[in-house]
This record gives sequence, C-alpha cells and structure tokens, in this order.
Amino acid sequence: MARKATTFEGLAWQDLEEWAGSAVVSRGKGYSQLVHDLAMAEDGCLVAWVDGTHRYATAVGFDASGNLESTCTCPYAIACKHAVATILVYLKAVEEGTEVPRAAGDDERLVRLSEKEEGALAVPEPGQQ
Repeated sequence: MARKATTFEGLAWQDLEEWAGSAVVSRGKGYSQLVHDLAMAEDGCLVAWVDGTHRYATAVGFDASGNLESTCTCPYAIACKHAVATILVYLKAVEEGTEVPRAAGDDERLVRLSEKEEGALAVPEPGQQ
C-alpha cells in the first residue's frame, strides 16, 4: 500500500503506480512534454492544460486523508495519464527551482472541471435526455 503523502514533493514513483497503475504512469511520463500553463490553485491543487487527442484541463491534489485525487476533462477523468504528467512536470519544476504561478479563482481550467463535475452529477428530468 502506498504511504500517505501530504505534498507532491513527498511522492515516490511507487505512490504514483499504486494510485494510477504502472501502465498509466508510464504513459503519463510520455505526456509530460505536453503539459503547459501549470499553476497551483488556492487550495494547493495543481492545474494544467495537457495536450492529447484534445486539450484537457487537469487538476490533481490530495484529499483530507492524504490520498491523491484528480479530475480531468478527458474521458478517463480520474487517475489518468494527464494527471500523472501534471505531477511529473510540477516535480521537475521544483527540482529545477522554477516557480509555479498561482491560478486565479476564475481560472478557465477550474471552471471547465467544475462544469464537467456538475454535468456528471446532473440527473435529467423525466422526458429530457
């Protein structure tokens, strides 16, 4: 079982593999050069755009128990290669001493992710589909 990390810097490769699976982590590593506009949200989550079949908004952070959690506008949605790539790019920035900017509260990535979550939770009214 992965140890609990409360910061991205505390993550080990094994933590990522236990969270997302070794195949997803391997694919995420290959996507790290497709991450752009990395930022940190006010709540400590990382947000980024990640190019793939489309441009995806991705956010990754920790839940109250210290477990990794993510959301993405890709079809996979959680614990995806885009989230792994976002974490890897952040860790590289920290290693290189590159400052990661803060995301604005109305950041387009956060808005898109919120809209996706609201849409996933929406239950159509009878007769509407």
